[in-house]
Amino acid sequence: MTRKTTIALAIANALLLVFILVYERGTVSTGERAARSGQVLRSFVRDRVDRVELVRGEEPALVFERERPADDDVLAVGTWTIREPMAVAADEDAVDGLLGALEWLAARRTFDGVGAEDRARFGLDAPRFVVRFRVRDERVELRVGGPAPTGEGVYVAIEGEDRAYVVEQDFVESIDHDLAHFRDKRLFRGFYPTGVERVEVGEHRFERAGGMWLVRAPVRGWANQGLVDGVVRITRELSATRFVAEPGELSRYGLDAPWRELVVSRGADVTEQRVARLRVGGPCGEHDAERYAVAGDSGPVVCVRESDVEALVLDPERVRETRLLPVTDDAIDAIVVTRGEARVEVRREGDQWKLRIGQGAATQRADADDGAVGAWLAALRDRRAVEIVEIAELPAGATDAAALVTLRVERRDEPALELRVTASDAEGVWLRRGDEEARVRFEASAFADLDVGPLRFRARQIFAGDPADAVRVSLSRGAREERAVRGEDAEWRLEAPIEAEADRVVVREIARQLATLRAERFVAQSASVEHGLAAPFARVRVELRPREGEPRELALDLGAPTEDGRFARAGEAGVVFVIASDRAQALTRELVGLDLLAVDADALESLRLERGEEVVELRREGTGWQLAGGGTPNEARTRALLERLATLRASAVSSYGPPGDAAAVRVVATRRASAEGERVVTLAFGEPVGSGDDAYLPAWREGLAVVYRVRPDAVRSALDYRP
Repeated sequence: MTRKTTIALAIANALLLVFILVYERGTVSTGERAARSGQVLRSFVRDRVDRVELVRGEEPALVFERERPADDDVLAVGTWTIREPMAVAADEDAVDGLLGALEWLAARRTFDGVGAEDRARFGLDAPRFVVRFRVRDERVELRVGGPAPTGEGVYVAIEGEDRAYVVEQDFVESIDHDLAHFRDKRLFRGFYPTGVERVEVGEHRFERAGGMWLVRAPVRGWANQGLVDGVVRITRELSATRFVAEPGELSRYGLDAPWRELVVSRGADVTEQRVARLRVGGPCGEHDAERYAVAGDSGPVVCVRESDVEALVLDPERVRETRLLPVTDDAIDAIVVTRGEARVEVRREGDQWKLRIGQGAATQRADADDGAVGAWLAALRDRRAVEIVEIAELPAGATDAAALVTLRVERRDEPALELRVTASDAEGVWLRRGDEEARVRFEASAFADLDVGPLRFRARQIFAGDPADAVRVSLSRGAREERAVRGEDAEWRLEAPIEAEADRVVVREIARQLATLRAERFVAQSASVEHGLAAPFARVRVELRPREGEPRELALDLGAPTEDGRFARAGEAGVVFVIASDRAQALTRELVGLDLLAVDADALESLRLERGEEVVELRREGTGWQLAGGGTPNEARTRALLERLATLRASAVSSYGPPGDAAAVRVVATRRASAEGERVVTLAFGEPVGSGDDAYLPAWREGLAVVYRVRPDAVRSALDYRP
């Protein structure tokens, strides 16, 4: 092939491509028709349709046209406009519904070779509806005739074809709509509430400055941010429920002296749709919960739901911002708290909060607890003003006092705000919020949320370790120390104050609680008298010995009770914090085993119950039991007695050392000679103590210097046993 031939073929291919692009630009392609082989309208391609006409009987035609971008991109979606019978914006969803009905129109039956007589019989010569659409240069007309006699649908046909179809009846329902249905119902189409700087609702006037809404009339100060945002939201969301009349006489609808009026103005740098005006008039005829309304000076009179404009009913008591800090967490970059020379800064770095204490070269940096920061910000937002006094109403010089505490709130993309505490006493805390022209009083307790130190944001995780690494647990209360150690067999033994089995459930729980200890809140940098830590209520120590790394001891002192738990500190010089009451209780349970009263019934040779002068003695005979004096005891009651002794577990430890009272009931269990452990185990139970849910029996095992508490119902089968 010569070079000239190659060039000629390239030119021919290029010309062919241009022809195809130009031709198919104005027609429906063969591939597109093939893809719609199962539909009535094979030439209907939604993205290429740019004009639709809908004729309903003798009514004027509804004409829709698609406006595409200036670059003439045929694939751009564009927007739909109603051109006839009047030029108004179209409801995109309603037009989309019409296009969808045409696009997916499918035949239930097809008739070929349809003549003039058939067309007349099908009602296609005088159709109920005519739908014409244009796909670039191709125009198609669909006629909708009468119902099929079988009730299976309606007849339709494409003008110029000798074919007719029966389609579903719901197709008629999808196109049988008037102008109002297809008309855009948004009252403020094209108005964007971004950049709004002024809002007027009747006598109330709001202005936006420094990222905050301010109320300028009839009072002055910070405006209720959510309230104003709700008013502005009307311009974005308000839609008509029905169209009533075109612009004209407004008095008949109560719009000349409206029930409510709204004017929303955007900034001076906005060139389009700067102002949105809404007037809401009287009740909308017989339509309950609706009112007449008109947008702008040339909008149609419509009806709107009264609930959609209820934000225009302003409560004078809610116009002002009562929150101490009306800023969301994600809008805050940092808060700097200063009191005299003291300075604490909480700053967001990435996804975490960081703490900076002091300033300059002496600045200390640390991680802040995200939960503590979030709780603090929530507490500031939850604070509500109890009194607001405008500056103009204050005596001269009343606002010039130096700030006791200042909070500088650095916001993302907005100027910083300053909260200045000017006075604090038993009656409350007075603040100036930013440059607000008012002095605001909050409850006196708010001072604790304003005058914060670094402890407020300290990470609340006190210890972080693996409780499985615990090898020693000690608990001291007063002069008594309990100490348990884990042996080579992984079993826990009590070393002090007595030698016995330790309660592995209790010991493991103490290790878990301490190794994962978190503070509920921090209280002070060092202990004072009210914390009760000079002579602690209890001291808990857990030694961890990991497989890798150095052994370490976790030490906790528990002090006086407080409202939400107990004061505590890690070690003898740590900061004071509070742990929850249930955690403190779990950390201070006695370590001795609570199941040392249990007796294995299978290993017993005999059992004697002594209740004062009464003695009952049982002896094992083979697989059963006999009374020592002869006779067979009640099998069910005897089985219940033995099962209870085998599973007996104390509810708590009453004290270490010998019992102080005499036994009311003694149980002497003699084990077989071949059984491991003590040959004779003697249990003793004292008289009941307390009543109701607090009732217990003191119980002990002779030879073991510990007195337990057991629930009366736990030993009822032994106390009341009758053979």
